[in-house]
Amino acid sequence: MISALESQKNSLQEVRIGFCAINEEFEVLKICKNLETLRILNCDQTVSKILDHKVSNKISTLEVICCQIYPQPIVLVLEKSGILLQRLILELNGDDSHEYTLLLEALKSSCPNIIYLDISNIKFSTQLVELISGLQKLQFLSLWRYNDGIQDEELKKQVIQFSEILPLTLQKLELDYSLMPYEDILLNHCNVPLKKSLVFFY
Repeated sequence: MISALESQKNSLQEVRIGFCAINEEFEVLKICKNLETLRILNCDQTVSKILDHKVSNKISTLEVICCQIYPQPIVLVLEKSGILLQRLILELNGDDSHEYTLLLEALKSSCPNIIYLDISNIKFSTQLVELISGLQKLQFLSLWRYNDGIQDEELKKQVIQFSEILPLTLQKLELDYSLMPYEDILLNHCNVPLKKSLVFFY
């Protein structure tokens, strides 16, 4: 079925890959020159094989959910897509490695036009704050914070810093339930009118 996509190589704009193992058949994605949207759901750990070399064109929407993520291939796609990338959904592995810092740096330097950002298992960090503050077109932001055992006072400081840098273009903010006790702090330091669009989810 995947190889049959070759007949649509000049018209195909979106590909959704789910619940499968990645193999050589996916080489066909290289020749889909108008591919703009790539959604990968519940694939095996070789998902990096798609992102590494098979996607040769620029992407405006990228979703990688319930997959074993290796940041370096995603960094390559981010750098290649650059200003065209507008929607990004990533479910990270909850690891605070140097590679995830590279991923945030790639987003910050290469993808300023993101309007929809959804990242799960991300740790609050200086790099994350700098990234969000630079996304001046951001309209939707969803963050599921990686539980890193940070102390209460330090987390309060991070929430304040995070609140103060939210872009004025932001229309909806979703945060995981662990930040619910800090709702007042967030709203009191936020310059964006979020009182009707702040959602805590489980």
